[in-house]
Amino acid sequence: MSTYTHGHSESVLRSHRWRTAENSAGYLLPHVRPEHRVLDVGTGPGTIAVDLARRVAQVTATEIGETELDLSRATAATTGVNNLDFHMADAHALPFADDSFDIAHAHQVLQHVSDPVRALRELARVTVPGGVIAARDCDYAASTWWPRVPEIDEWLRLYRSAVRARIAPSWRRDARAAVKHSGGDVDGVQRGECRLSRHVA
Repeated sequence: MSTYTHGHSESVLRSHRWRTAENSAGYLLPHVRPEHRVLDVGTGPGTIAVDLARRVAQVTATEIGETELDLSRATAATTGVNNLDFHMADAHALPFADDSFDIAHAHQVLQHVSDPVRALRELARVTVPGGVIAARDCDYAASTWWPRVPEIDEWLRLYRSAVRARIAPSWRRDARAAVKHSGGDVDGVQRGECRLSRHVA
């Protein structure tokens, strides 16, 4: 992935900056320990990474480019958190050694990569045996709203069209199979979201 489908307009960033570990990564928190090293792939403006950094020993946050990382760095700079480092990285080929992290996390990332299974395998590679991989993503095919709003229907049509050429549209429906192919197990797929917590053997 070299471009981000949603872009980085202020409206997008405002939505992303609202996210914290508690309101957007609650599935991960029971596994977090103070001594942990955590990888946050596709960190966006970094609010989840900053929140996690307050709970663990070290957080490494990645993004697809320096411009995107500048958004993350700016968030961290306002918080006083100093156990957070940043790296430009492709989720398909992470620049980290095997067994580097206790937890690898990807929030709303897999829907944007061209090969989600390969990305999951990379998360597994850099996670220690007995560690945890957690991912959360939206299944747009399962999303619904009421009352129906034509503008939102049109947005969804355009979004599906934009990503169809890059990503198999049904991969989120096959989340369990995707994790199995990457060598893991799925703890839960809930409602319109896939919440994948894989304990690495």
